[in-house]
Amino acid sequence: MNNEEFYIDMRKKEALEKAKEYEVLLNLIQGDYPDIKRYRDRDTIRFCSTKINNKVNNVEIEHGSRLYSDDPLYVWTSIIIDGVRVYSNPPNFYIGEEDRGGDSPIIGWQEKLRKASIPDTIILKIEDYFEKNKPEGDEEDYD
Repeated sequence: MNNEEFYIDMRKKEALEKAKEYEVLLNLIQGDYPDIKRYRDRDTIRFCSTKINNKVNNVEIEHGSRLYSDDPLYVWTSIIIDGVRVYSNPPNFYIGEEDRGGDSPIIGWQEKLRKASIPDTIILKIEDYFEKNKPEGDEEDYD
């Protein structure tokens, strides 16, 4: 297989994967999740729905950019339905900042998630993250 054939084969595979993803999304929109919306985060497209907020079971915690010493910390909450990841709406929440080699939570982050109907199991996972990623020299409990 030469480079051109490899490139064409790779593009066909990507197109088939996207077609399957869109088929699943169409079924979700026509079924239990008619509120699914597209959300663009820089170069990433994510699909989100308010109706799954109380069902999410996945957590992705990441810093906004890593450019600043107090870089914002966000959590993305999602669930995988028929192989497609669907995020809560809103798809991410600002929960803290980078601080002295660790991360510090902002005041009221738990209430923000509860107000959006995010399950307590997700909040506990985030609390565990903060416990494991305390700023250097910080012995405070984050409960």
